[in-house]
Amino acid sequence: MFVRCRASTASAAAHVKTTGADGLWGPFAAKQGANYEFVIHAPGHAITHIYRSPFPRSSDIVNLRPVDFGKGEADAGSVIVMTRPRGYFGLPRDRIAFDGKVPAPGIPQGVPGVASSRITLGNATSRPVVGEYQSGAINERVVGRVWPAAANHLTTLELHH
Repeated sequence: MFVRCRASTASAAAHVKTTGADGLWGPFAAKQGANYEFVIHAPGHAITHIYRSPFPRSSDIVNLRPVDFGKGEADAGSVIVMTRPRGYFGLPRDRIAFDGKVPAPGIPQGVPGVASSRITLGNATSRPVVGEYQSGAINERVVGRVWPAAANHLTTLELHH
């Protein structure tokens, strides 16, 4: 697996690593409050562009997971996944917006039990895509970029609060 990381406002990579069998891609010294794009190239998976919320503090473990296309998604212009790896989305408790859709698609009403939402776009025009999550005192927003599915690219927005 090959991992490249860059600050969302920079063009040069802040960190580049080809992992070994152990999967370790660090150490990586993130700047607190900075937005980063992680790009994962793993054999047998889509090239995954992860845009995550800023690191609020240091961590010894940060998992980067490649994402795959769902059934029929590889034919879309682009595929974007919004995920909350440390918790679930719950309606009507939370406000969840994904690329202007409120609530985000695929999140049922009732007991929280879904941690991701997916959208496909008919074209792969490079543009920003926004994911937002609000629940109680948590107010989180992640901005990523749309990538073309035809070139085996997939976008993930990760909300970590």
